[in-house]
Amino acid sequence: MEKDNKIEDILKTSIDKVKSMISTSTIIGEPIIFQNKTLLPVTKFTMGFVSGGGEYSVEKQNKQGYPYTGGVGTGVNVTPIGFICMSQGKINFIKIDNTAPLEKFIEILPKIADSISETIKDIK
Repeated sequence: MEKDNKIEDILKTSIDKVKSMISTSTIIGEPIIFQNKTLLPVTKFTMGFVSGGGEYSVEKQNKQGYPYTGGVGTGVNVTPIGFICMSQGKINFIKIDNTAPLEKFIEILPKIADSISETIKDIK
């Protein structure tokens, strides 16, 4: 195996593994039929991917060339975001509120800080 192809091989193997885990049913799930309504679960799929590789120093060179090292990391997140609801010819989207309490607090933190700042100015 040529050294130029080693990182390509690592990347190809990693991408093939991720592809085997993902399908269209990851985003739009299998239909759920309930009381004459059809629900399709909808999810958000996010992925981070990083890879790298390199060769050892000149002192470590052997007959095949420089020893090669490489690594790959992947992070995957699948979050439910809602349902597509089909009933009597109508289609609606029912959103799921996934915001955790900490995320909500962080979201309103600037407003709280502004309010405290205004209160302190009024006291002076």
